[in-house]
Amino acid sequence: PRPRPRPRPRPRPRPRPRPRPRPRPRPRPRPRPRPRPRPRPRPRPRPRPRPRPRPRPRPRPRPRP
Repeated sequence: PRPRPRPRPRPRPRPRPRPRPRPRPRPRPRPRPRPRPRPRPRPRPRPRPRPRPRPRPRPRPRPRP
């Protein structure tokens, strides 16, 4: 009797492709420190107005005796 043909090996299932790893979220860039505001120049003090000289009181005339 003729030998029985050998059963053909079953094709191996193809491996499933691996899921692609999710890209890692990029780290958020650190916010740049805000530059310190420049101090405002102090306004120059206004020169004080010179006091007006007080008028001298007039001497009172002496009553005549």
